[in-house]
Amino acid sequence: MKNPIMVFLMLVTFVAFCFANQNAPPNGDKDEGEVLLKAGTKMSAQLQQTLDVEKAKTGDDFVLKLTQDVQAVNEVIPKGTELLGRVVRAKAISPDENTSEISLSFDMIKLGDDYLRFKAGLLSGDQASAGLTFSASPVYKNATVISLSGKNVRLEEGAVFELVTDLDVVKN
Repeated sequence: MKNPIMVFLMLVTFVAFCFANQNAPPNGDKDEGEVLLKAGTKMSAQLQQTLDVEKAKTGDDFVLKLTQDVQAVNEVIPKGTELLGRVVRAKAISPDENTSEISLSFDMIKLGDDYLRFKAGLLSGDQASAGLTFSASPVYKNATVISLSGKNVRLEEGAVFELVTDLDVVKN
């Protein structure tokens, strides 16, 4: 009599465990804190230094600043807030390749004294970015590839870009 009851209890426990984990974030990420920005939020930001594919190296850091306030879930992220990123790849044109590329990844948003995990892709650039092509990197997760045919990519300080968040930004 104890065996069927024990099997039933184990089965109920297993089913409850499965349902409890059904809404768990993918890849083992912990969803701690409140959502500040929802995935898909668009924003405009200005580059704070020049990024030149002839000089940029993998791992170089760069900063963009929001050009206008962004409406978050329960607050406003003010104009001037820093978005921190890094160069994940830079490839200049060569005799064998007529297209230059720079791959950029966004890692953090600086909100006051807090640094929040931030992943976004670049959608487009301003008129100074004419001829540039923006695409998601097939190699580097959450990175954007900016390419240009016929000459080397040079993103000038002050260039404005439109970004969209890839993931929710969570405030701890």
